[in-house]
Amino acid sequence: MGISASQAHYVFITARINDVEYKAQQIMNEKINLSTRQDAVYDEYCAALDSKKLQIAYNGSGGCLNYVDATFASVCGYNNERNGTFALIDETSGLMIVEDDVYQVYQSYENSDKYSFAWRMLGFEEGDFAWDDNGKDGTGNQVGVNSNAGGATTIGSGEEQFNVLAMTDVEQYVFDKHAADLDPEVKAKYEIYQESLKTEDKCKIAEALDKFRSVFVAKYKEEIYNAMRLDKDDGILQSDSIAQGGIIPGFENQEFDSDVAGEFNYYVHLFEGIQNAGGCLPISKYSNDGDTGNDWFNNIISTGLVSLNEYDKKKGWTVVSPATSTSMREVSDDVAIKKAEAKYKHDLKELEDKEKKLDRDLTNLETERQALTTERDSIKSVIKDAVVRTFKIFS
Repeated sequence: MGISASQAHYVFITARINDVEYKAQQIMNEKINLSTRQDAVYDEYCAALDSKKLQIAYNGSGGCLNYVDATFASVCGYNNERNGTFALIDETSGLMIVEDDVYQVYQSYENSDKYSFAWRMLGFEEGDFAWDDNGKDGTGNQVGVNSNAGGATTIGSGEEQFNVLAMTDVEQYVFDKHAADLDPEVKAKYEIYQESLKTEDKCKIAEALDKFRSVFVAKYKEEIYNAMRLDKDDGILQSDSIAQGGIIPGFENQEFDSDVAGEFNYYVHLFEGIQNAGGCLPISKYSNDGDTGNDWFNNIISTGLVSLNEYDKKKGWTVVSPATSTSMREVSDDVAIKKAEAKYKHDLKELEDKEKKLDRDLTNLETERQALTTERDSIKSVIKDAVVRTFKIFS
C-alpha cells in the first residue's frame, strides 16, 4: 500500500508540474503577442506624427490670408471672404455635390437660366422677376422676350423649330427704361443678338443671347436688383408706374452692395458648373452619415472619390489639386498628433501593466514548479528506497 500510494502521488505531482509548465508556455506566448502589439502601437503613433490636413484660405484684414480647416461648408458653401470658388464633383456619376438648398432650387430652375437661379438663391420668388401682369401679352411679339422668367420664344417652323431663352420680365423692364441711353457695349451685344435671330442658327443665337445678357446684367445688376425688391401689387405693374410699389417684406434693409453682387456672381457660376456636370447631388444624400468635416473632406479627396473643381474667370470650372491650388494648403494636423500621443501613452501603459501581470504570474508558476519538482524528487526517492527494501526481504 505504501508504494502504491507513493506512486499515485508521484503521478499526480508530475501531472501538476506539466500543467504548470503548460500555463507558463501560454504566458510566454502572450508576452510575445504583447511585444508585437507594442510594436504596432508604436508604428501607429509614428504614422500619426505625419498626419496632414487640408486648409482653405480666407481673405483677412490688410490683405493677409487666414486659413481654416477644409470642410464641405468652408470650401464649397458660399462665403464672400473665401479666397476662391470651389465645388466637388462625384467621380462615379460626374454630378456636382451641392448644399441641400441649392439642390432644391436647382430642381425647380434646372430648365431656367443662371440669372433667375441666382436671384432665387438670394431669396427672391419667381413672381419677383416674372410678373403676372406687366403690360405684355406673353405672345412673344418682341423676339426673344416674353412674360415668363427664363421663358422662350419660338424661332423657325416645322422640324427646325426651337426655343430661345429670353430675358426675365425685370430685365426687360430695365432694358426698356434705358432704351434711349443704353450702355454702348450692351447696345452692341444686343444688336448682334438681334442679327443672330435672322439666321435661325440655334447655337449662334444662344451664344449671342448669352453674351448680351452677360454684359447687360453686369452693367444693370443693381437696378435689376432694386426693381425686384419692389412689392408689385396688381394694377401698378406698368413700366411708367412701377416705382409706386413698396418694398418686398424682408428686403427693406437689404440694399445692393458688394456682398450681394458677390453672392449673385457665385450662384451664377455655380449654376454654370451644375449644368456642365449634367446635374447635382445634395450633400445630405451624398454623405449618408452626415459627416462632412475635415477628416471626411480629406478622405474623399485623397481616395479619389471626388475631384476638386475651382472657378476661373477665363477658364470657367476646371479640375484642380489641393496641392497645386493657391487657395489651399496641407499642414500638420496638430490636434490629431496630440490625440495620437495621448492614445499611444494610454495603450502603452495598458500593455506594460499586462506585461507586469504576466511576469508576476510567470514568477508564481516558476515558484510552484520548483516546489512541485522538489516534492516529486522526494517522493521518487521514497519509492526507490521502498523498492530496495522490498527486494532485500525476498532475496
